[in-house]
Amino acid sequence: MVRDCCPGARTRPRPITAVVLASLTVFLGVRSSPGQEGADPTQATPSGGAASSPGERLEEVVVTARRRSESLQQVPIAIAAIDQDTLERYGVQTLSDLQLLAPSAYVSEYAHGSGQQFFSLRGQSESGLNTGGGAGGGPGVVGYFSEVPTQMAGPGLYYDLQSVEVLNGPQGTLFGRNTTGGAVLFEPRRPDLHGTAGYVQVLAGDYRRAEGQAAVNVPFIDGTLAIRVAGQIGSREGYTQDVNTGVECDNRHFQAARIGVLLQPSERLENYFLASYVGFDEHGPGSILDAGNPANPFVGPTILNYVAAQQARGIRATALSVNAICIERSPHAQEYRELCVAARETERR
Repeated sequence: MVRDCCPGARTRPRPITAVVLASLTVFLGVRSSPGQEGADPTQATPSGGAASSPGERLEEVVVTARRRSESLQQVPIAIAAIDQDTLERYGVQTLSDLQLLAPSAYVSEYAHGSGQQFFSLRGQSESGLNTGGGAGGGPGVVGYFSEVPTQMAGPGLYYDLQSVEVLNGPQGTLFGRNTTGGAVLFEPRRPDLHGTAGYVQVLAGDYRRAEGQAAVNVPFIDGTLAIRVAGQIGSREGYTQDVNTGVECDNRHFQAARIGVLLQPSERLENYFLASYVGFDEHGPGSILDAGNPANPFVGPTILNYVAAQQARGIRATALSVNAICIERSPHAQEYRELCVAARETERR
């Protein structure tokens, strides 16, 4: 049995991580009043019900689940609508965080780690080879970033978002035949035509963790043309080391940026352009050998030797890199380790 050493693994406790969060909002000019920035149709607006005091007023939630602005109460779809304030309050940064806010949702990981996850709604998930969507299979729940299919696990997705809508049930009419389980709609914050504003957030922690995100909104022609630029960057050293190769697993290193341009020459004409970039260079998770079945004819009693060696190394070291078992069996294993050490010393120089 091999278990994953990534932070989201359920087979053992997570490592204790000390995190310090510093948030700074920079106002570059006159900012629009609350609820007006971005003028996004998914933003909640006051309802037109009976008169009540401001503290008791209910808000009408407007969603775009059917590609037009509608009240959530009028849409015949089970929807979990999550606004920007809720995303920030709960610190949603990954797909695993999002599942806590969506009923009937569950996140599972591929063998390659938290960067490759799939979303399940009402028991509908991926099908195919090793639940990877191969051999005629596919995802049962598809993510859309501004109506374009996207990889929901991240990184570089959960920043400067206006809202997230989780649609339960088949959505094939509007989002394709693969969405048999549902769809997840990510809507970025649109440019504000009337206000100049921006923000900066910085996060730091152990294992040399450093992350930051920022955004700035500039209206070039008041009420007609505006541009919003946002970006996120993050890095963290790995906390699981491969003793054969010296590679640090469970690390993070990514950068993302997006630019949105909103042109509205009249009330009846609007054009929104969005460009997004995400790049990451990570080593994936470090898996450890937790147990073995000596009765298995393919491994035999020898597997117990590897289990004992892993227990001696502890959970922060692994020897299950590519061809690692073959290397350990080889009489040249020590020479290989020495070559790896020499290569690492050369890289440091």
